[in-house]
Amino acid sequence: STVRTRTLIIIIVIVAAVTISWTILSVIARGRKSYSVFSRGFWEEVYPPTFDVSPSGDTVVFTARGEGGSDLFALNLRTRHIVSLTRSPQFEAEVRFLDNSTVITSAVEDPESMSSPQYLYAVNVGDGSRRRLTADPRMRDDTIVPLSRDQFVFSRAEVRKQFNPIWGFFVKPWGFVDVYGVHVGDYLMNLRTGSVEQVHLQHPSILFHLGQVGAVFHDKRRVIQLVSRGATEDMFLTQLSSPLGSPQIRAVRKKRLARSACCPALSEDERFVYFVKEEPPTAQYDIVRLDLMSLQSTRLAGRHQRITCLRLSGQWLFFLEGSGKDVTLWRMDTQGKRLEKLLSPAQFANPLRK
Repeated sequence: STVRTRTLIIIIVIVAAVTISWTILSVIARGRKSYSVFSRGFWEEVYPPTFDVSPSGDTVVFTARGEGGSDLFALNLRTRHIVSLTRSPQFEAEVRFLDNSTVITSAVEDPESMSSPQYLYAVNVGDGSRRRLTADPRMRDDTIVPLSRDQFVFSRAEVRKQFNPIWGFFVKPWGFVDVYGVHVGDYLMNLRTGSVEQVHLQHPSILFHLGQVGAVFHDKRRVIQLVSRGATEDMFLTQLSSPLGSPQIRAVRKKRLARSACCPALSEDERFVYFVKEEPPTAQYDIVRLDLMSLQSTRLAGRHQRITCLRLSGQWLFFLEGSGKDVTLWRMDTQGKRLEKLLSPAQFANPLRK
């Protein structure tokens, strides 16, 4: 009887141990699978499609569905022909022109990982060749602000992780580790010399970091700045003590230009700034032209979907409308009288489809 009892207890313990082990392994496997699936879609939520227009106004380079989840593509505005610039395992998240032949892109190195670093690449628009500009595995480099054909500034954030086993176990299997990007500084890169220098802000509490710079004037001493105000942003004209990119800069004065504004674009003669004004009660997004001399504003168009990116080239305003995967690229003349669709949601999903 005693032997049978012991045997039964041993069997129960073994069954319980196997059951618990199986449960733990199942949760881990489910967590890994969910983490992988979530990671692949994570960067698409963080970085929706974006674009930039060449200084000549002939080419649009945009991000769309590609090899690593997102690649760079070029649209010739004369022929409407689209070509692929990159076919990389990285997730290209941002693109800005330095001149007609060179764009800078910020790319997520491992799209399968939410803790992936982001590096900057210079890409030749003619042949798609590229070279890596940054390579710190602890950092995410993005928010590119072009200054000239050889210089640009960018923001750098440190990848930090926090272990949350309870949150991950009960709420989301991919949430065992939460990842944060903590801003650590703004940097100036010179492509001609290859140098990277940190931009020191003497009074960061009253100034900004480059994530808030929307447009830069030719003298680099004035910038259009966006300052958060709750869920919206106000647009300011900020005078700097020295040119943007100098080792030490501070704000001299600020002038508020508009409330609930985003996506500023400066005209070539620097007289006008075009921006998007959100009207919260009606969920309407107005494209507005502001005369910087008289401070008189003119509404050019009203849209009912969010506008996430606005660029100006010659007589054309280019803007990206929509959210998630349902985005459309338009261009409109600066008088608001002619509107033309350039890229549909289907083309962002499959840019090379005939």
